Amino acid sequence: MTLGEQLVTKGFAVNTGQLRVVLVIVLAHAVVNVAHGAAHIAEEITLPLAANAFVVLVILLAPFLALGLLYTRRQRAGAWLLFGTMLGALLFGVAYHLVLPGLDNIMQVADGSWGSTFQASALLLAVIELSGVVVAGWILRSLHHSASTSSPDPS
Repeated sequence: MTLGEQLVTKGFAVNTGQLRVVLVIVLAHAVVNVAHGAAHIAEEITLPLAANAFVVLVILLAPFLALGLLYTRRQRAGAWLLFGTMLGALLFGVAYHLVLPGLDNIMQVADGSWGSTFQASALLLAVIELSGVVVAGWILRSLHHSASTSSPDPS
């Protein structure tokens, strides 16, 4: 029996399939962020200190904490953290890569090896982060449904 199956049988509401999807999203997000970070360095695109702190804490570290919480009795906290971090990362990326002018805007990065990597990874991150938001919402709905069906009938 896998850890995910053990969690489901011990009263946890997040199923093995959901845990696998979250694992794939969090790992893919990390891998693409490494490529995007390398492109930032190669293209000499720097961020303000507050933005760097947001990237490290919210975009890079918090999804792993959310994943870990999903394997504990704190699944609701993990799902909310995943939802918040992926939504925050998505909004941050859309703002910096598409809306705000500056070196971090994909329309202002020159084409070329690292420029293309920067542009492609920025767009791929948006897709992964949107997927993370949707999956976290799916898990939250599952947890809500599980809680409402396991509650004693008040009548």
